Amino acid sequence: MHLLQTFAAVAALSLPALAQITEIPAMSVGSSVLDMDTTSLGSTTTTLAALRAAGSNGGAPLAAISMQASGAANGIYNTNPELGRALGWRAQDGALLLVPVLGNYDAFTLQLDLDFPAQEFGIAIGDWLGRVVLEFSYGGSPVGTILSTPYARADAKFFASPAVFDHIRVTADPTAPGANFVVPQLHFQNSAPWLLYGSGCAGSRGVPTLSLTGVPTIGSGYAFTVSNLPANGGVYSVVMGFSSSVFPGRGPLPLSLAPLGAPGCFALCDIANTILLPDLNGLGQFSLPIPFEHALAGVIFFNQVYTFDPAANALGITSSRGARVIVQDAP
Repeated sequence: MHLLQTFAAVAALSLPALAQITEIPAMSVGSSVLDMDTTSLGSTTTTLAALRAAGSNGGAPLAAISMQASGAANGIYNTNPELGRALGWRAQDGALLLVPVLGNYDAFTLQLDLDFPAQEFGIAIGDWLGRVVLEFSYGGSPVGTILSTPYARADAKFFASPAVFDHIRVTADPTAPGANFVVPQLHFQNSAPWLLYGSGCAGSRGVPTLSLTGVPTIGSGYAFTVSNLPANGGVYSVVMGFSSSVFPGRGPLPLSLAPLGAPGCFALCDIANTILLPDLNGLGQFSLPIPFEHALAGVIFFNQVYTFDPAANALGITSSRGARVIVQDAP
C-alpha cells in the first residue's frame, strides 16, 4: 500500500493535549551551537548576520534577536565566567555586545526568533547563578513557559516542547528583581520536522497561509490549519508529494502556473495524492494520522494547498507556500 494511503487508512484521531515544557539533559536532535567566543573575534560588538554565521553545523538558524531593558541594575560579568565571552547589550544605542570577563553591560530581557519551528533549545547563562524564565511561542501564540533550575554552573541548560515554537523570550527569575545576566552560548535545533518554502500567490483574501498544529509523529498525526481561504466557502485541495525538485512528466520545480492562467502561482511539489476539504468561512483544518511504525520515522514528504478562488485569476486558483515534512519517531 502507498505510504500516504497507509496513513489515510488509519482512523482519524484527536491529538493529545500539549504537555508542559521540560528541562532535558542535552539536545536530542541535530543542533548547532552559537558560542560567543567564536563570534566576530577581535570585535566588541556584533550583528545578527555575524551571530548566524558563527553557529556550528551550517550556522545558527536565528531569524531575529532583540533586547529590552529589564529594569535591573547594569552588570559586570564577574560571575560564572568559565565559558568565556558572552552576549550582552548596550542600552544607549541598542548594540549587541560581546562582553569579556569583567566587562560591563546593561541589564536586558532577550528575545529570539527562529528560521523555522523547533522543539528543543539550549542556553548558557553567565553573571547569574539563579533561575531564568523561558517563554516559548509559535506564530505569536503562547506554547509554554518554564522556570529553569538554577544556573549554579556555567554549563548550558536544555529545554524541550511537545509543540513547535519559533520565538523564545528569556528573563531572569521575577522573584529576584535585581538579577541580570549575559549569554555565553545558544543551542539551536538545526533540522525541522516542518519547514515552509517557496512562495504562495494571493487571491481574494491574500495568500493562503499554513500553520502547523500537530507535529508529524508516528503513532500520532500531522495537522495544520489554513487561513486566508475565500470567505464564500467551497473546498480547497491539499496536495501531497515526494519531491520539491522534479514534477514527473512536467519538469523541474517550482513550476509556473502562469501558462495555465495563474500568473505568480507555482506548483512547489509533485502530486502523489490529493485531498479535498471544506472551506469553513475562510479557514481550513487538515489532519493526517500516522501509524505507530518505526520504519516511517525519517520519511520526508511535501505538501501544498490550492484554493478555488474564481476572482483571483483566469484559472480560478491560488496556492500556498510548500511544506517540507519529516516524520518524527515517537518520544
